[in-house]
Amino acid sequence: MDRVRAWSPAPAAATAVIALCAVSYSMVAIVGRGLISTGMSPAAIAFYRFAVTAVVTGSLLTLARPKRVATVWGLGTGMAMGLGWLAYMTVLDDIPVATIGVIYLTYPLFTMVTLWLVFRQQPSARALLGGLIVVVAALIALGSSGDPATASSSDVVTMAQPLAYGLAFVTPIVFGASIAVLTERMVILDPFERIASASIGGIVGLAPLIVSLPSAAVLPQNGRALALVATIAVGASLLPMTAYAVAAPRVGGAKAAAAGALELPAMFVLGWLLLAESVTTGQLVAGVLIVFAVVATPVSGGSLESPESGHSEVSGVRPSEVGLPEQTLRRSA
Repeated sequence: MDRVRAWSPAPAAATAVIALCAVSYSMVAIVGRGLISTGMSPAAIAFYRFAVTAVVTGSLLTLARPKRVATVWGLGTGMAMGLGWLAYMTVLDDIPVATIGVIYLTYPLFTMVTLWLVFRQQPSARALLGGLIVVVAALIALGSSGDPATASSSDVVTMAQPLAYGLAFVTPIVFGASIAVLTERMVILDPFERIASASIGGIVGLAPLIVSLPSAAVLPQNGRALALVATIAVGASLLPMTAYAVAAPRVGGAKAAAAGALELPAMFVLGWLLLAESVTTGQLVAGVLIVFAVVATPVSGGSLESPESGHSEVSGVRPSEVGLPEQTLRRSA
């Protein structure tokens, strides 16, 4: 882990790494749906999302006096995010992957609202415009539908599944609020210490559910399930989280957000290729609007010093550092 933390890629290499991280995160919905088909519980899938990362980074958890309060905030936030991932996994079989991607990338709106209502940070005009764009995009995605003659039953988007769509919005609400807390209460921790505290908090929050489940709903039952668990725990969690934590400061918030925005189109493509889900015009329009809002309208928050310039320009907490979707929230102008 020390070698990873000391890695200092060139800006071009760092941008490529961030783009690969975005593609890795886009696999979560596909792999999660595959695990559900093997009989694994959504709670267990969410648990594995944190488990390996918690084991690998656990030694970095610090309760020393200067960082103790921030670490406790991190643990609590990780517990909340564990429940957010539980909601994510629960709705995977009920909502098309393209729509899931649009809904979950509304989290910057909820970060802005939390910063405004809880931490009294007045959003800028650009941030408010971005929030409005996110709302419009979500409404378009929810109102679009595939062709029933060519789409699967889960591929048609209607409002006939209010519980599923309600749960779908739990995740961006939790993630957005978590980012606000992380940026305001955990700036003293370095990115890897944040990963450690949030990951451990995630498994602690999900543990009571895990121990109440039968072993068949928790443990991989065959080689395919084991491979999918390894993919979601390592390929879509540990590796992109740690790689992004190193690479993002090398390029700054703007480029990190632009490269990270590849996550949504990657979800569209993977859903189409691997699950044969059609992507409707409404979903494409919503996706374009979401990517534009995330890249062009940053949300205010805490900051870290850029290693290149020495001044604050990179958001204090990146979603990917704690297992959230990829986009970086930059400081508002």
